[in-house]
Amino acid sequence: MQRHPLCLEYIIVHEMVHLLERRHNERFRELMDGFMPGWRQHKEGLKEVPLTEEYWEE
Repeated sequence: MQRHPLCLEYIIVHEMVHLLERRHNERFRELMDGFMPGWRQHKEGLKEVPLTEEYWEE
């Protein structure tokens, strides 16, 4: 859980939308827009800080 809650929400919504549409096509993007407007910003947020072992706390 090293991400902002909205980024984690994006991941969950993304995977649940795959239950309705398998591919990352136009229908997938339309469903994402319907369930989580602004999802593209959260997707970009995942790229900001790479998640590697050096960020893990023990």
